[in-house]
Amino acid sequence: VSMLAQKMRGLVDAGKLSQVARLLDQSAIDDQDLFDEFDDHDVLPGEISQVTRILSLRKSPLLANIASSDLRSLAASSLLRKLDAKTDLIRVGTISTAMYTVINGDLSVLIAGDTIEVAVIKAGGMVGEMSLLTGEPAGATCRAKEQGCSVLEITKDTLMRLVRDRPTLRQHLDVFM
Repeated sequence: VSMLAQKMRGLVDAGKLSQVARLLDQSAIDDQDLFDEFDDHDVLPGEISQVTRILSLRKSPLLANIASSDLRSLAASSLLRKLDAKTDLIRVGTISTAMYTVINGDLSVLIAGDTIEVAVIKAGGMVGEMSLLTGEPAGATCRAKEQGCSVLEITKDTLMRLVRDRPTLRQHLDVFM
């Protein structure tokens, strides 16, 4: 893992992100092992690297098998959001305008007037995607459990633009709709 992480750092430093994505596709190493090893020492405080974004998005079943070029575009278009404890990311009954992948921390999935926790979404988990893709209201509230929870946000406008420009991404997402 260390040698692969070093090679990836060199490619990132050289701005060769397409080669990083190909290297990830060809690697037999578990993404989680690589994710744990790869640090963000070379990015601005409060930001995360493009590689960390790619690895995080690849953890989602919805995005795990999309083409590397599509994943790179999604990662580059995503926004990092940091949440305060008890902040609602999605409210039950609302139609989501974005989908979110958890980077750090946990999200509570709440029902029954936000009084019953039915699930905890951890790093790599995704929320909001079904409401975003189907246009149906969210069936639960998703709330940051603790301070410092962070998510990658992919807005509907961003996703629709990428789907329009990338037929392979549209075909992949149609399977889930």
